[in-house]
Amino acid sequence: MRKLEFCIEKFDNNREIVRLIETPKKLYNVYFLTNIEIDEPFCEIIENSLIKHSNNIQWFKITKQPTTNILSSLKNLRILELDDKFRQMKWDCLINLSLPYLQILKSRSVPNNVLASLIENTKGFLTDIVIDFTDFLDDDISNNRLIRAIYKNCPILEYLLLNINTLNILEMKSLLINCQYLNGLVIVCFVRDQTTWDKIFELLINYAPKNLFKFKFVSDFECKLESLKNFFDNWKHRKSMSLQIHEMHFTDDYFNLIEKYIKNGIVKNFRYDLSNIFFDEFDWN
Repeated sequence: MRKLEFCIEKFDNNREIVRLIETPKKLYNVYFLTNIEIDEPFCEIIENSLIKHSNNIQWFKITKQPTTNILSSLKNLRILELDDKFRQMKWDCLINLSLPYLQILKSRSVPNNVLASLIENTKGFLTDIVIDFTDFLDDDISNNRLIRAIYKNCPILEYLLLNINTLNILEMKSLLINCQYLNGLVIVCFVRDQTTWDKIFELLINYAPKNLFKFKFVSDFECKLESLKNFFDNWKHRKSMSLQIHEMHFTDDYFNLIEKYIKNGIVKNFRYDLSNIFFDEFDWN
């Protein structure tokens, strides 16, 4: 058995799962799922059993802050997924946590400051980062620190999902300049101000690395038609883009504009999805 997925409830958890965990010689993938209310003592038992496999575990997904120091034991971890499920935990366990071989990091509703600390303690192997639904209490300092941590410590970054707002948009320039291997970028922006998208497009026009041509824009507030047109016009000497738009309320004028740039080769392929934000982050097919 190389993969194990289980869910911890508040009551009636099967204690026999501990024996199951301790049986395999090599356990590589662990999905540790929990509900809002859980049996903390049982979680501790499970985590201590998993620690015995810490040298082999390469993919670890967890939906609450661990009860033990299990994360610090996963020295060979390649993929880490953290989903707070809106509990608003502090996730202090990530501060000064060293995962030197981490390649993929996905987080949901985890505070920016602890994510920044985690990224600062990696060793430059991160290729994929998803920072989704960050803590609404994050201030401009933690927002900017997170982006700085990414562009200073992730030289081979290829794919990034990031929430952009008025607090951190100024750091986006340095991100684009320093992450030269960036291939796909997902921008989530729920700022209800069209000028924010003006700034995003301007930064992409002037500073996007040459490898970057895959975009997803997620927002419930549409960009200006003229701003989108200007973005396309200034992309004509670059590789044809793959573009996905999620949640923006587009009129026929927007679709007609995009169709024009598909015909002249600026846009290679386009997908529009008004309602579904639960998409595969880095799938442009």
